[in-house]
Amino acid sequence: MKKNNYNLKFGQFGELIAVRYLINKGFELVSQNYSCVAGEIDIIARKDDLLIIVEVKTRSKIDSEETLLSVTKAKQRKISRATADFIEKNQQYAEYMIRFDIITVVKHPYREEYKVDHYDNAFRYLF
Repeated sequence: MKKNNYNLKFGQFGELIAVRYLINKGFELVSQNYSCVAGEIDIIARKDDLLIIVEVKTRSKIDSEETLLSVTKAKQRKISRATADFIEKNQQYAEYMIRFDIITVVKHPYREEYKVDHYDNAFRYLF
């Protein structure tokens, strides 16, 4: 398997783990891999009147804090713009409180185990 294909599959697997994690926490999946001209959102989920916009980072051999640094201001800006696009196209969520979260999924270096860390309110709207 080519490296790019492996990375894509590894990232998709991390997103699946993150979705399962959120469902176990009582969230309902609204959208996954929402994409528009402005950017992409990995996961959109809701609970009550809270809509969370989730960036998922899947890594191996890197701790979660280092992985968080990979969500740059430029990436946050793209996610923010994609969120505005999503809300504009899905007015039923216009009155929801919006929170930007990051979920890191880090593979254990020797076993098929994954550590999930959920950072809520990881960043704010950036335009």
